[in-house]
Amino acid sequence: MKKPNIIVHLDVSPEESLRRIKLRDRDCESGITLEYLQGLHAAYEEFINDIARVIPVIKVNYSEFRTAEEMAEKIKAEYEQIANIRTVTFQTSSTGGSTGVKSEVEAVAEKLAVEASVSAEAAGGTARETPVDLADNSA
Repeated sequence: MKKPNIIVHLDVSPEESLRRIKLRDRDCESGITLEYLQGLHAAYEEFINDIARVIPVIKVNYSEFRTAEEMAEKIKAEYEQIANIRTVTFQTSSTGGSTGVKSEVEAVAEKLAVEASVSAEAAGGTARETPVDLADNSA
């Protein structure tokens, strides 16, 4: 079987499912209990969370019926938002030797410095303009 490109999950609460079953009044569904539907719903939630790691899932709140056209329009809009290709770029160094990619420590230090600056300004103080040195000089 070919792997699907996407899964559209029409999500409805166990309580609403039971209400709909009772409205249909089918003999073959007469023994379905709320507890059974709750277990089924929990199993589907687990399955959807697992499968979403490898196949995109669009969960549709289906507590109210919609026309096929409405459903198709909403699902298409969501599908178009899914980005399957991500681009990673690296800065090149003007010195030629390094790739120019910041180390994790440098990136965290820069982020902390920016956050501290924003916090200081928000509190009415002034931003610290000197860089923070996080190098480990204890060795």
